[in-house]
Amino acid sequence: MNNFRFSLVSLKNMEGVHPDLIKVAELALSLSPVDFGISHLSVRTMAQQYTLLSEGKSHTTKSKHVPENNPSGLSCAIDVIAYDNRHISWEPGLYRVIGQAFVYASAELGTPITLGCLFHSFFDGPHVELRDSR
Repeated sequence: MNNFRFSLVSLKNMEGVHPDLIKVAELALSLSPVDFGISHLSVRTMAQQYTLLSEGKSHTTKSKHVPENNPSGLSCAIDVIAYDNRHISWEPGLYRVIGQAFVYASAELGTPITLGCLFHSFFDGPHVELRDSR
């Protein structure tokens, strides 16, 4: 266990995220040896999704980040931000370590997830989504 806690900014960035995914993220943060926060693009409008797609930063219009794409009307995906000594890091290895914490949290809570760091077509280290439609 560690002393990591989500900042007020990360908590705000999870407003509109499915509560099951929030629970997994909270447990993963407590288990992770790497500190992380939650990106401001975890809940997206369709317009934001189209912008990310046109910039090559996303590969789909059916993103689980967009609430209207999910039966619950909530975002069923988040993007995490790794911190290395309190500085944002995009080092892929850190995202794999964070991903392991998410896998453990997912198993403990019985909430299936999919990790972007395990996508076959491209590496999306920050991405975590609920596996099923909610």
